[in-house]
Amino acid sequence: MSTARQSAARLIDESLGFLFPAALRAAAAVGVADHLADGAESVERLAAATGTDTRNLGRVPRLLATRGVVEETDEGRSRLTTTGRTLHSDAPTPPAPRSSY
Repeated sequence: MSTARQSAARLIDESLGFLFPAALRAAAAVGVADHLADGAESVERLAAATGTDTRNLGRVPRLLATRGVVEETDEGRSRLTTTGRTLHSDAPTPPAPRSSY
């Protein structure tokens, strides 16, 4: 990769770096992990359960999947990973309060 491409790629990464933390805070704020505790759910059902907009919420699991917080199933549903389970309100050491800063 050329130096110019590397520089452009780095700037893109830096400019989008806020997206994952924002998705993590949004998931913690509406209790996504609590609603996925019993298994995979569609974005539509998850949005209904959390009182959020389907289109906006749909972006959150996709972003969280890029970092292993949730997994997307072949059916397009989202389920928690081991990492994602730590966001559950009953987790022994939930990071959710710290995620909301």
